[in-house]
Amino acid sequence: MKHIVFDCDGTLINPHIPGKPLYSGVYELLQSLKLAGHALYIWTGRDRASTLRILKEHQVLALFEDIFCCDDGDRKPHPEGLEKMLPEIPKERICVIGDTFADVLGAKHFGVTSIVALWSNEVDLATIGDLYPDFLVKDPEVCSKVITLDWKGVSDV
Repeated sequence: MKHIVFDCDGTLINPHIPGKPLYSGVYELLQSLKLAGHALYIWTGRDRASTLRILKEHQVLALFEDIFCCDDGDRKPHPEGLEKMLPEIPKERICVIGDTFADVLGAKHFGVTSIVALWSNEVDLATIGDLYPDFLVKDPEVCSKVITLDWKGVSDV
């Protein structure tokens, strides 16, 4: 089992569209990961009340083991959220999926695999690229394939 940590805005949901819909393919990604036995988490810069409301509206809240929001402690890229949600989990079993510099830097600070979700079209590769994320993925289907990899010795997908 792997422990998959998702950012919310720009990774799961499109914050720029009314109703904040899930990106195409994200619901299927979450369902398939959960059915495969992976543990899912949220680590977001969004406040807890709106995060819970949005996840409930999209009927995905029950898929997540834990959620750490900006009003729960230190903001990203500080790894406090990861430390609190995953204190006993071996680092090689964790990955963070996000769309910002803070997501990648937080993963690096915590010493875990980072995946950049390019499907949001908001990703600033000029800043993220300087951090050398482990993977850049173009859509949720590719993301699912990356997660099933061993991660050791793999540099590009």
